[in-house]
Amino acid sequence: MIEQGQDLVISGLLIRTGDVLVCDGDGITRIEPRLLNDVIRACQEVRAKEAKIHKYFSSPDFDSDAWESWKNTN
Repeated sequence: MIEQGQDLVISGLLIRTGDVLVCDGDGITRIEPRLLNDVIRACQEVRAKEAKIHKYFSSPDFDSDAWESWKNTN
């Protein structure tokens, strides 16, 4: 790092002061601070939906034919 508070480009990803970086085995995603609350809300919605799906898959009522009907109503 040469200077603090300056934009930085790493492997084509522009990073600005205040950006939030989310990293995992698939790579890095940059989230602008103004979008952070929307991203958090969207992630919470996805997690809630996935929890319902996992619960359904674990239920004794699960079968692949019923899944098509279930996923269209949930």
